Amino acid sequence: MARDMIAMAYWAGWANAAIPDYDFWLLPCFGILKYNNSGYWTDYSASGDFPYPSNTGPYVTWNSWQNAHGNCSFYARTLLSYGGDANPDFRTFVAENRELDNLAGELIANVDKYYFCGLELDVEDWWTRTRQVNEDFGRNLIALIGTVGPRLQQKGKPIAITVGDTSAGTNTNDAYSGTMTPFYQSTAMAYVAQINIMCYGITHDDDMAALDTLLAEYVAAGVPAEKLCVGIKPEKDGNGGKPDLATVTRICAHLKDGGFGGAFLWGIGLDSMPASPSASDYVKAMLEGLGLPS
Repeated sequence: MARDMIAMAYWAGWANAAIPDYDFWLLPCFGILKYNNSGYWTDYSASGDFPYPSNTGPYVTWNSWQNAHGNCSFYARTLLSYGGDANPDFRTFVAENRELDNLAGELIANVDKYYFCGLELDVEDWWTRTRQVNEDFGRNLIALIGTVGPRLQQKGKPIAITVGDTSAGTNTNDAYSGTMTPFYQSTAMAYVAQINIMCYGITHDDDMAALDTLLAEYVAAGVPAEKLCVGIKPEKDGNGGKPDLATVTRICAHLKDGGFGGAFLWGIGLDSMPASPSASDYVKAMLEGLGLPS
């Protein structure tokens, strides 16, 4: 039996933005991972204007947001996000193999303590690194997920990994191209529910042939098709946003027909997100294309 498709959306900067009232994976970004002589800790205050999570009972993270902002979805499933452009040190910590057991413990503890539904690692900032550092990162990520994955899998909590669109490529002029391939071919992938590809340029152009070519590279690199998730980035412009809702639905339907994993939206709460169509409209369009309840 084929598994359900997955729709995701990032909630950028823990912003005071309305959350679509649908069943989807919501990725609050980011928990900022920091390191000192005592080990790792998570700085939530550096992420934006969101108050520190409460840990007094199930769903308290949502209750905290609702009490603070008066808007909340009781259907969205939250995965705690680390990394991103906001936290480039995450890549440094992993690439340097810096106390990875301690780092793994911090990730697991935060997911457990604050009742998040899973974990997302947005492994950006490859563009400032040498090829050797990027290769080190991919190799050490195997060890990190090998520690975190079994603990979260036992609790039914998924892990998603977000990557740049050349991470499975063969462009020798790109210091990042193909450096995640050892990870994709490793046993650590058994604990990864989704590989999210930041291929916003392709989805803006609605070029299905180019998208198929890109996805084929990831399948060839070892990622199961059903674990590939495609990025969509609405932006303000004179037409109210791009890609438009019909394009979003068409892209998602194409992914569903191809046996791929789903799609994700970047990002709710951003200034660049158009007021109309709204984040809720975009999530609904994704769900419709993926054949999920909307």
